[in-house]
Amino acid sequence: MEKELPDVPEEFSENLIKYQVIVYYFSGEKVSDISNKVARGSGTCSKWIKKFKETGDVLKKIEKIGRPTVLTEEIKEFIYNKMKKDNTISLEKLTQKINDQFKIKIAKSTLSGHMSTIGSYKLPVNIPILSSKNKEKRLNYATYHSNDKFTNVIFSDESRFQICRNTKKVFVLKGDSQPTKFMPNPNYSVMVWGAISRKGKVSFAIVNETMNTDTYIQTLENYLIEPANKLHGKGKWRFQQDNAPCHKAYKVKRWFEDKGIRILDHPPQSPDLNPIENIWAIMKNEIEKENPKTKEELKELLMFYWKNLKNDVIENYIRHLIKTIDKVLNSGGIFITG
Repeated sequence: MEKELPDVPEEFSENLIKYQVIVYYFSGEKVSDISNKVARGSGTCSKWIKKFKETGDVLKKIEKIGRPTVLTEEIKEFIYNKMKKDNTISLEKLTQKINDQFKIKIAKSTLSGHMSTIGSYKLPVNIPILSSKNKEKRLNYATYHSNDKFTNVIFSDESRFQICRNTKKVFVLKGDSQPTKFMPNPNYSVMVWGAISRKGKVSFAIVNETMNTDTYIQTLENYLIEPANKLHGKGKWRFQQDNAPCHKAYKVKRWFEDKGIRILDHPPQSPDLNPIENIWAIMKNEIEKENPKTKEELKELLMFYWKNLKNDVIENYIRHLIKTIDKVLNSGGIFITG
């Protein structure tokens, strides 16, 4: 029988992660690697490390001493209300509005410093428009799995990786020209299938054909059953897949029944409930930094980053799923972005 991990209060769990970051850092690990391990942003990890260096404790509050700010409480409230009303306003325009409203001459750098304490500019996350029916399915799923620790669940997914993904912002000095990035023609892509569980990586495959019903069954035959049985024991694991057409085909359903594999009824439009989506995001970001030029280079990088994926990174994302389940329940089934 699988041993379930005990529940840990969220605040206590977050404090443990902070100290975990410090241990990793002073063991010589890079902030980017630590960020992936604990499933927290690099900026957040760096802030905890800085606080530890300055105070000797990640939980101690830092008392700031310095000259009084020109930003009065009235101006701060004005800023907050403006950003709540229009979060697209630029720093330049906001500075001008403040100067006009309060008849002062505040520097953009001063405003920028204050803005970093109340939030940051971020690219909006694309989320699906959920119908009432799909929200209900998400709520039903969350209710059913509200006490599930997912200790024996294998999460799976396909994803497509491009040679020239171009999502990273770069710093451009004043006066320098707009940076460019060469795009090959054609811009090759590679389809992969992967599976993870709380015990770590299960399996990974580069799919060289179109992922149809027959290809999917062949992929499961070759890459799922043996490693899953080895990791969890024959008949002792459950399988998650999304609602892609080839997953829902009658032939595939019969295959699962014949193999005696239990399937989680994953709700539609719910990548937020599949932790392997986070693994794909990590891999895509790392591979984009490498800037592969050919399809073969891309395949080599895919195999490299999967091979070097740490089990504790996977564990953290699956633990985060448990929190996401609670958020779905408490929000009426909406899509969860954090």
